[in-house]
Amino acid sequence: MTAPVLLLNGPPGVGKTSVAARLAAAWPGTIHIEGDAVRAFAPQDKADHLGPGSTYKAAAVLTQAYLAMGARAVIVDFCFLHGGHVRHYRDALPTAID
Repeated sequence: MTAPVLLLNGPPGVGKTSVAARLAAAWPGTIHIEGDAVRAFAPQDKADHLGPGSTYKAAAVLTQAYLAMGARAVIVDFCFLHGGHVRHYRDALPTAID
């Protein structure tokens, strides 16, 4: 069975992180990846040095790493402002997620 990956999307301040944290707490073995935390690692000029969509790609790499370690599920809360952001995330995974 493939572990589920849930993407929580929405504008800033709507409660994505709070909802994801509650879901992860209720679902043992679930990893919660916060988009704000992933963004905090990247420099302000990330697009110049890491290319477009780098934080979405980094979140995908984290997702894959946790799945490979045996996570039962992964919840990613992020502001995917348009389809291109979701594609950056999806295309950085070894196997596309529908």
